[in-house]
Amino acid sequence: MSSIQDNNMTTIGSSEPDYTLGSHPSTSTLERSLNSDDSMHNVPSLRTDTLSSLSGRDDPSNIEERPSERDKLYKHTQSVMTATKLKEMEIRGTLVRPLNAKKLMVLKEVKVQEMFSLNTASLLSMILSKSDGELRRGILVEGNHRVATIMKNDYDLTGSFDFRIPMSLYEIEDRVFDEAWTHCQELKVSDNSPDRSRVSLEKIPTTILNIAMMEHWSGERRRNEKISREDTVVFMLRYLQKTVSDKEIKTMRDHPHQRSKFWKSLEKQGLIMASGNFYLSMQPLYFLLMMPATQKVCLEKFAKGKFLKTNRLYVTACNASLIDDHAVANAISEYPPITAETLHERLLKLTKKAIGRKDSGFIVHESIEQIDNGARCFFYRRVPMEKVQLMITKSLQVLIAEPTQDSLQLYARWSAEQIGIRTVYKSAYGGKRGMLSEMMMMGPGFLGVDGEKPKASSKVEDIFRMHFSGETEFSVHVVTGFYEMTN
Repeated sequence: MSSIQDNNMTTIGSSEPDYTLGSHPSTSTLERSLNSDDSMHNVPSLRTDTLSSLSGRDDPSNIEERPSERDKLYKHTQSVMTATKLKEMEIRGTLVRPLNAKKLMVLKEVKVQEMFSLNTASLLSMILSKSDGELRRGILVEGNHRVATIMKNDYDLTGSFDFRIPMSLYEIEDRVFDEAWTHCQELKVSDNSPDRSRVSLEKIPTTILNIAMMEHWSGERRRNEKISREDTVVFMLRYLQKTVSDKEIKTMRDHPHQRSKFWKSLEKQGLIMASGNFYLSMQPLYFLLMMPATQKVCLEKFAKGKFLKTNRLYVTACNASLIDDHAVANAISEYPPITAETLHERLLKLTKKAIGRKDSGFIVHESIEQIDNGARCFFYRRVPMEKVQLMITKSLQVLIAEPTQDSLQLYARWSAEQIGIRTVYKSAYGGKRGMLSEMMMMGPGFLGVDGEKPKASSKVEDIFRMHFSGETEFSVHVVTGFYEMTN
């Protein structure tokens, strides 16, 4: 029957043994193919492992943990299947993107050897059912257009029937496979038909979507496969819409620092690439966090290629939509013909509606960018570390109450004469009366720390006046997610 190769590789569907790498008597095809390096893996559950892993359990802005879902497992192996065997299978897919008739027309003229060469294309990846020893059915994650091409009756396989196609196989529980199979698209499209509709991810088990995410974002796939920006954004957005709850979305809207923590947790699980290495950055997440009217018009513009690919614009549009959703949607709908600069200015004006909103006497901002140069700023425990250089450039005068270990490392960022630490009463910034804590102080105009005992009656404004030169009448500025008391 099939020849099974050692060295963590199998050949499925070959009519003759492969003596170059050694062969073994065959049992069931799937059993053999998954016995080479059949390591068990936990499919990471986004609801369990992502948002619940955000640090600081006593922080009300953090997202609650959920019960574990680690019973969702898969087996992963690297295999080789002949073109003939692949064509005999019943295969569905289009999880990441729909089939494109024009691309199928182009691939029709490409030879199998070139089509599946790892020098020019990504590794084929397919999900199998645990009990399907004969490999009758498979759900493709990567390689949909290529497999759809060789499935067509008019594709010429002459001389390539036993061509071995390398692939990555995932074996999952029958129940999970069957649940997904019903909703995946068949890989049969005539040359003249319109593009197939996208699969509804809402009905696909998270186990399978996590595999699709890992494969889609793998370094090898990103290097070799040219997939449209639209397809990637839409797939990622729909994945997030399925796996992130309304409560979690609200938490990230209200506490911007949770957004980067969430994204980094996805990176840690291998579900996405590091944002700094790819143009997409966090755009799908900002689409998710946009209010409905803004999200709708942005996606419409994006699909038509009429929306800017500037990451900052997505961030501004998202933040502005939280203040006035319909005004933002109307502004974006006018681009073009209005210029990108005009659009960005309108969005910034809308975000500034939040500036001037007072909380405990502070002026609240959504980001460091919104704070004027030379302003006086209060932070609780930490600052947005990625914005430290901007804070220095803006010449901000800064107080950090109860600084964390990470915050204490900021001593290396400011010059020695511009930074210090002293003891103050927690009541100065709304803490428990009678309790003392440390407060870091940094920035231009810093006057140093004397040996005077702290005063219980002091407020944040008094501390600024005592330790910094400058105006005696001023406002204290804070950034959402970085000033709220957490204990």
